Amino acid sequence: MADRILPKELHVEAIHTAMPCRVTEPGRRPRHITTGATYAAPLFQSRLRIILYYSSAGKEESAWMVAAWMKESLSVALAERPELAGRLQRAAVGEGEGGWAVKPNDAGVRLVQAAVMEVSTAEFLEGATATAEADKEVPLADWVDVDGDSPEFSPLFYMQVTRFQGDGYAIGISCSLLLADPLFLIEFLKSWAEIQTQMLAQGLLTKTSIFHLGYFQTPTHPKHVKSIPFDSAAENTATILFNISYNKGRDELPYKAIASACLKEAAGRVNSKVVDKFCLMINYGNSIPKDLRIESCRRAEVPSPPVDLRLDSSIKVAQWDQLGIEELVLTQGNKPVHVSYHMVSPSSFSSNNEGLVVIMSPYKEIKGVFEMMISVTIPKK
Repeated sequence: MADRILPKELHVEAIHTAMPCRVTEPGRRPRHITTGATYAAPLFQSRLRIILYYSSAGKEESAWMVAAWMKESLSVALAERPELAGRLQRAAVGEGEGGWAVKPNDAGVRLVQAAVMEVSTAEFLEGATATAEADKEVPLADWVDVDGDSPEFSPLFYMQVTRFQGDGYAIGISCSLLLADPLFLIEFLKSWAEIQTQMLAQGLLTKTSIFHLGYFQTPTHPKHVKSIPFDSAAENTATILFNISYNKGRDELPYKAIASACLKEAAGRVNSKVVDKFCLMINYGNSIPKDLRIESCRRAEVPSPPVDLRLDSSIKVAQWDQLGIEELVLTQGNKPVHVSYHMVSPSSFSSNNEGLVVIMSPYKEIKGVFEMMISVTIPKK
């Protein structure tokens, strides 16, 4: 049944770039990345993938109209967060051992328009869920691997609008973990959605947008830029989210011990063996965006957690839907009918039984007690 429902190919019909609508103010600091040289290249491909599925809420809300509105509203949203339009660059001497930083407002967001016309949104979801959802969804969120030799020329943030039969559509998001941690990205997406709904309410986005794909398609030009088969290789990893409560200063936290404890808990929940080696990505500091420190760790070298941290009581499993993206409304109160998430770790991590732990920025404080979110991605058994 699932094989009959799932389409064979996705057709890319246009690729744009959304840039901030105004010049970034002078002196905007880059996001500094401190990492060992041997770890830098594999982690260029690490990213969060989010796919939101929508049913059309009216005649004016076609996939191509939504894509045209997105290009305009993204330009406004990116002006407030130009770091999400950034690209990698080699850091100046003394700005980090790994020698990398993210320069704001220098690459933009790739905006891709694609079509899957054989099935409706509901049929695709039925077929994907009946098989391996994460595997079948890969073409719905475009990503071109960052060039390991010249990463400064590669975009780090993609958004894709995919039109299904019957005017349902999906919005696929791929954002490098070197560009932003998942919490920072999700807060940006919610802010962008608010900007778009406000622009619609004020009449700043209309059905005659100059960015509508129909204005550029002509019979004499090929309709498809490229076609992508729905036969992507299996992504044999699982991600578990944790909330960590603490009342110490952030700089005093034993990150490696916390990560090791979360890895053990995650392995038990996905029935996998505990990994011996893991990559630890720590978003820290008081700046916006947070700087990033990357370390290679072995569990055998990680000291036991201090007694006063009480990890058994402070670590709690979290869910993506706690972050509110299931409520991401872009038009006329139209909420997603389904949302999926996948943390993509370097392919070499699975083959080497290696984990990826991302410690995100603090996002809640109640009476002096802080909470931060951690994602743990490990190979499935």
